[in-house]
Formats: sequence, structure tokens, C-alpha cells
Amino acid sequence: MRSNPLGLGRDLAIDLGTANTLIYARGLGVVLDEPSVVAINVNDGRPVAVGVEAKKKMGRTPFAKPRNTAAWEVCRPGAES
Repeated sequence: MRSNPLGLGRDLAIDLGTANTLIYARGLGVVLDEPSVVAINVNDGRPVAVGVEAKKKMGRTPFAKPRNTAAWEVCRPGAES
């Protein structure tokens, strides 16, 4: 029997796909199916939105006042910038 150094159970499966992120829980099925997209605040690097909410922001870049610079950037983790 192999040891599990992190002490994690075998009840979850996580698929970090390029298009969607899926989380499967034993006994429940798929509990999360979201686009693999993150909207990042360009001023401080913090996430603004993830998944469906971030995907809605794609192509919609608001401008921060007074500098008239982009307020966020939407990216797919792992994709080339």
C-alpha cells in the first residue's frame, strides 16, 4: 500500500483543463464545471472574477479613472500571453 504524504483522501478528482475546470466528488458527481478563466486587477494583481463571471468580462475592458488605464485583464491560466 502506498502512503499518501499529503493525507488527502480519494474522494475528489480535479481536472484543470484549458477550457474548463471540473471537480468531481465521489457520491455527488460533478460539483463544479466552470470556464478556466480569471480576470485580474492590473493595478494590484488581485483576482476580480473567476469562471463564468470572468468569461463574461472577456472583451469588455473598463477604464480606471483618472489615468484612463485598463482596470482588469482577462486570461486563461496556462495560456500564452
